[in-house]
Amino acid sequence: MTQISAPTVKEVLDAAEQAMRRGETRGPAIWLKRVRESAPLHPRSQHLLGLLHRLQDRDDLSICALRTSLLLRPGIAMVATQLGILLKGQSKHLANLRLQEQAVVIWPTDAAILNNLGNALSEVNLLSRATEVFEKALSSAPGDAIIHANLASVLVKVVAPAEATRAATRAILLGPGEQSAYLSLSAVLCHGKYDADRRAGRCSGRG
Repeated sequence: MTQISAPTVKEVLDAAEQAMRRGETRGPAIWLKRVRESAPLHPRSQHLLGLLHRLQDRDDLSICALRTSLLLRPGIAMVATQLGILLKGQSKHLANLRLQEQAVVIWPTDAAILNNLGNALSEVNLLSRATEVFEKALSSAPGDAIIHANLASVLVKVVAPAEATRAATRAILLGPGEQSAYLSLSAVLCHGKYDADRRAGRCSGRG
């Protein structure tokens, strides 16, 4: 079997990654197969194979490839966070949380990874920690509408209406299309109306 030299492996993987960013799958599938024939346990090849399967909506195969990549090279934060998100899609929230925590240990200042950890914490109702993590993410990416919206959603859950309103408003100003921010703002307003009606004696107390 002809061996591919290391520089050529990198060139092939670079080309596959660029093509997948454009949404292509056929070319990357051929190129990744070529690399795997020469280096079946190449960590980056397994990572890209996982992303390829994700593009093809083959999540079980994607999870398998990403797990292999992470075992071969545990220090890659993006592999851990991507694998966690896929497991979350299978309702494996604790597994997702562990992987997001692992990713943050590897890359503690990356806003996208911190945002994923905040979401994982929120999903298991660790809301105080989620708030802290979203705030840390915003210190790295203060203009990220999605993170502001996610923070607003958590603040609604912990009944912090003023803070939730500020976060949701900021998200809307930064990203007018961020629907979750409107939902958070609506929840704050509805909660405020309920409190006002209750104080005025207009609530029946029936859910």
